[in-house]
Amino acid sequence: MLVADGTPFGLRFVTDPAGRLVFPTVGAVLEAEDVTMFVPDEAPEEGPELQLMVSLAQIDSGDAACDRWRIYHGEPDLNQWGAATIEGARFAGEVVDAEGLAVGNPLGAIEFRLCKKLNADRPKLTMVCFVAAGAAIADPVAVGVDPEGIDIRARFGILRLPFREDAVDAEALIDRMLNGGRT
Repeated sequence: MLVADGTPFGLRFVTDPAGRLVFPTVGAVLEAEDVTMFVPDEAPEEGPELQLMVSLAQIDSGDAACDRWRIYHGEPDLNQWGAATIEGARFAGEVVDAEGLAVGNPLGAIEFRLCKKLNADRPKLTMVCFVAAGAAIADPVAVGVDPEGIDIRARFGILRLPFREDAVDAEALIDRMLNGGRT
């Protein structure tokens, strides 16, 4: 959720290589002076949330980060795009170092190739989802890979498959996963 000048907006975002949070939005959000993002949502009754104080910039719909959002979430209902840069953060009422939150993906240069490898054999990818998450996913699509795991687009949303070991060689790790190895 994003709160812009006191008005809440539902939000789904992706990160770009620079660590910005990218999302479709409306002009009122982009013009707001006071913007806070709540991750995952503004719901203190469900436990502490991460509050991000951000600065916003409008980006062009042709930006590669907008395509990344579409890969994860489909076509948006909105036609303006924002990119949020994290300026500060708070978790469970305590100020935390925001610098470590705005990191790009170190696998960004090979992420597309890794997703292509995962998606080349859908039955194997379905098996990987079942082994890693215990979930039978119909028509899974790998949409992202980072050192912590794989993002799979499923009919119900994004499924995160965390790696169970260090992804020093992510390609070898994915090969083992596709060939029945548990990682």
